[in-house]
Parts: sequence; structure tokens; C-alpha cells
Amino acid sequence: MTLTPYLELPARPNTTAPIDARLNEILNGQLKWLTLSYAVPSNLTTSNEVNIRGAAMAAYALAVTTQLQVWDPTLSGVPNYTTAVNKATGIINGISAGHVSTTAGGWGHEFESALWAGICAVAGWLLAGYLSAAQTETLLTMVESEADWRLTQTPRFEYAPDGTDLTPGDTGAEENMWNAYLPAVASVLMPTHPHAEQWLADAVLFWASSYTHRDDLTSGATVNGLALDTLGGYNIAADYTVANHNIAPDPDYMSCISLAGSAAVAFGLAGKAVPAAAFWNFPQVYAALSTPLPAFSGQTIYLPGQPQPSINYPGGNDWGTRRPSHYAHLDQIAAVYSQDGLSERPAGYWERVHLYDLWGMQHRFTDGHLYLNPTEDKYGAREQLAAYHVATGWAARWCGWWGRNRITDDPLV
Repeated sequence: MTLTPYLELPARPNTTAPIDARLNEILNGQLKWLTLSYAVPSNLTTSNEVNIRGAAMAAYALAVTTQLQVWDPTLSGVPNYTTAVNKATGIINGISAGHVSTTAGGWGHEFESALWAGICAVAGWLLAGYLSAAQTETLLTMVESEADWRLTQTPRFEYAPDGTDLTPGDTGAEENMWNAYLPAVASVLMPTHPHAEQWLADAVLFWASSYTHRDDLTSGATVNGLALDTLGGYNIAADYTVANHNIAPDPDYMSCISLAGSAAVAFGLAGKAVPAAAFWNFPQVYAALSTPLPAFSGQTIYLPGQPQPSINYPGGNDWGTRRPSHYAHLDQIAAVYSQDGLSERPAGYWERVHLYDLWGMQHRFTDGHLYLNPTEDKYGAREQLAAYHVATGWAARWCGWWGRNRITDDPLV
């Protein structure tokens, strides 16, 4: 069926809002690197996380930075606005056309593909005015296909309800969080689609299952009409930290709770309230980052002041020791959606610490990129990931400025 009639474009009352000077510099520097230096992979059909997710994040960052009026020709060194827009739309068209819903044997319907598709979908939604009708249809076909496939999947839990550790050292928290992303976005982009309510209910289930605590299962609590005692397990430790890749605690995977905010931004851009399930246990997990850890002589993960690097990894890490964009993004979400009430310091304080670290990293170079080498971050799409983080943080700030950071606990399931 033709999907374009179901598309609801972002209801933006205005595209301006006050922006911090340092954040403005970082975003424009990233736009410079993404536009002038980033080489788009030639293959956006074969399943490859670095290629497809990396390209989607690049398009998303360019879409947010141009459409929410951050682009500055002087700061970015990109004098022509359409240069950045054209690069983003080319990526969006390549990713959506390469999806299995359009290309036999293409990427999709797999581990993490809901995240890749969701990021690309929001980028395309923001730039819908620059896509042809056929390109928009291909994008929506990807969204529908991935969201419907996600309906056939179930949440993953590290712990059974009785406390049995089913996958020691390997939480399911971040997987459930990214798997909620695309169904949530699909329900926002196509709210009158026959499956929109199912998609949103699926997102609520995966959100509530993400950073679940053992106590939730016996609390009698509900969120958006979902009874938590019906969930099949939980994913976080008693102190609200998570273990992943056999690292405990693993700060980087605690920070993945910020993906809730990435989805919330889509709701805000559409002028809709985000379901409360997206933020289940967010305040507790966020507070754990600045809470002394008894097992590590009272060390904290968040380091006060403006140290560089600004994150402590008490139990070690496997991605690198200089990843402040993850935490600046998390801080911005916590601040905008008022999830920092349990934190040792307000989210705005931590945001300044982590943005300063990020700003200092970028000022080591002239082309807008951040990382010196893979020792700082070994992820293959590290620059694109950081750009996605900072762009999402800005979009959240924009939503907060325009009063589009509403949360609802209305029953949805």
C-alpha cells in the first residue's frame, strides 16, 4: 500500500532557540567534518553496523544541525547550506533503498537494525521537504517493515524473576532500549497507520523492560498501563548499575539509557508527549553515575570539576577512555526531561563538564573531528556517533525551550 498519506511532518512552531556558545561550536565543527571530510560508504546494502549505523548517525546530525538552525557558515566553514543537506539526503536515500524491504538480501530485520532504521527515519523526517515522493515512500517502507518485524521479537533479560543470572556479565538493557526506538519513531511518523497503536505498545514494552530492577517485578507498579510484574525478568543490579561485556559496572552501557531521550525528541518534534515508560528507572540509573561505589573504595564514575578525561571507569572498559559525548548527551536528556532529581549534582552541571571535555578534544584539530586515535574510542563510527549524541542533545534542548518535553503516563497498552 502507499504509505505517504500516513506521514505526519514535524510540527515545528519555529526553528530558533538559544544555544550555548560552546555547544554551537561543537555542532558546527562536526557539521564541517561530516560535510567536508566524512566519506559515505559505497555499500549501504550489505549489513554492516559501522557503515549503516555510522551513515545514519551522520545524516541525523546534519539534519538536526541544519533544520534546527545551528548551521553557521563562518563557524562551520561550510558556506553553502545545501551542501550539508544534499549529503544528508543522499545518505538517507542510500540507507532506505538498501533495506531488505526494497532490496532483496539487503540489511535489516536483525540485531540492532531497529536502531539504525530509527536514526535514519528521524533524519529523513526532518528533511522530508528535500525528498521526492518516491524517496519518501522508500523511507516509510523501511520504517513500516522494520517496525512490523520488531513486533515478532521479545525483550531480553539478564536475570530471571527469581534472580538467576541467565547471561552473566551481559545485560539486555541497551538492546531493549534500542529495539524500542524504531517502533516508537514509526508511531510518531505515521500515527494513522493501522499498526501505529501496536508499534507504540511494543515500544512501551521494550522501554519498560530495558533498565528494569528486581524490585519492579514485585512493586505492583504500572507504566502507561503495563503491569511490571508481567515482565519476564530484569536487567540491572541492585545499585542500579549494569554489567556488560563482563565489565561491572559498565558506564558506557549505563549511558545507553539516554536512547530514551533520542526517541523522546521525535515525540517532541511532533508536538506529542512521550510515554513515561521511556524513562523507567532513568533517575536511579543516572544518579548511580555520581554515587560512590563501595566495591571500588568509594570511587564515582562521574568526576566533578572539569577534568579531561571526565569519566572514570572503575571496573575497566572496552571501548576507550575518552567518550564524553555519551555523557553530555545523557546529561542533556536528564536535564530537559527532569530526570536528575536523585543525582549528586544537577544534570546541567555535569553537562558543562562533559561538553567542556568534548570541546577541548575538538579544539586539537582544525577540521571539526574529535578523536586522536582509537585508544580514545575504538568504535569504527566514533565521529558519527559523537555527532549524533551532540545533535540529539541539542534537539532535546530545543524541545525543552518550546515546551515540547512533556511526559505522559496515560495507559497505552
